[in-house]
Amino acid sequence: LNLNARAAALQVALDAPAMNPRADLSWQQLSLHGSWSGTLAAPITSAQLQLAGLAWGPLRLAALTAGLRGEGDALALDASLGGLVLPKPFLGILAGAPLQLQAKIRLADAARPVDFTLRHPLATVQGRWMTGGSTTLGVNAAFSDIAPLAQLLDVQLQGRGSLQAQLTSPSGTRRVELTAGLEVSGGDKPLAGLLAPRAKLTAALVFRDGSFEIERSQLDAPTLTASLHGRDALGNMALEYRIALSDLTVLSPSLAGEVSGQGQLQGLAPRLV
Repeated sequence: LNLNARAAALQVALDAPAMNPRADLSWQQLSLHGSWSGTLAAPITSAQLQLAGLAWGPLRLAALTAGLRGEGDALALDASLGGLVLPKPFLGILAGAPLQLQAKIRLADAARPVDFTLRHPLATVQGRWMTGGSTTLGVNAAFSDIAPLAQLLDVQLQGRGSLQAQLTSPSGTRRVELTAGLEVSGGDKPLAGLLAPRAKLTAALVFRDGSFEIERSQLDAPTLTASLHGRDALGNMALEYRIALSDLTVLSPSLAGEVSGQGQLQGLAPRLV
């Protein structure tokens, strides 16, 4: 280990049988073998991790295999997570098939960008996370089947979806901009009728010092449009909304015409007026 040159030559070998080191942590098998040689900015490294039967609080993982390799200024990670059970409300939504992760970080770049891809039969997520200095995260996701996600909200909805999101954190604030799309092919009425065949949501949110602001949010569907903006400052809310429905028959065949409205919500949650 050379602290002045910020360099090291390390070897690690760890093999552990079934263990229960804490009341909320156990595994059936753990194996980690790896090496690191060179500087922190440009290491030559490799590592292999195998983990089976992990139970950590509400998290469950049947099998994890991961490989880390690096040469020059880049580190690359490939991992497969099988039988993943997440805390509520997601639970076993990903347990039916392995979740694949690929990631690469550029260590010599001052912004230390991490490019990553997550793949699962339900969704593919790609993104870039700038971890140096001011944090920036950009994500693009495609959902091949929205039904399992809709069921988390106790809603029946079939189709596909997409999401583009950008997180920035300038001057101690966090700003999120997102665009989401739905292609609805079926589901419970009247929700499916309101959103089919396509719906789009755009929003910009700002979080700072225990408060948040909805700079803009807009939902557009063939018969439904809605918008919301305002802020919540430490529980004191002030929101304005607009909604318009151009065809009431999507709610019930016995109805006809259109309806629109607008209003405000103000006060301390949950007592709003």
